[in-house]
Amino acid sequence: MVEIKKGEVMIRSMQEKDRAEVLKMMQIFYASDVVIHKADDETLQKDISDCVGDCPYVDGYVFEIEGEIAGYGIAGDILVPGYQGTVHVEPEFAIIFSRIFERRCGKCSIPES
Repeated sequence: MVEIKKGEVMIRSMQEKDRAEVLKMMQIFYASDVVIHKADDETLQKDISDCVGDCPYVDGYVFEIEGEIAGYGIAGDILVPGYQGTVHVEPEFAIIFSRIFERRCGKCSIPES
């Protein structure tokens, strides 16, 4: 279990209790124009199961602000389409995460909407 807290933002390992909220965010992300290959709900459910289960190739994380899930991320240990570097942040929290990522890596790819 991973838990990192920086100010009011906490990043922690995805848990089964997060399934419904993460699924909603995944549906929004995979229905957007930034995704070339769309994913059906069965695939998304399997992805969440991999993140919260014993799959050795992926780790799922949720980003919380004041106890509310603001986004999710999936990190893959190997190149797995759909896993490597997938991150979704709810629009109302994007500016906060863009500042965090900017400080961490010196650049930001999250639009400030």
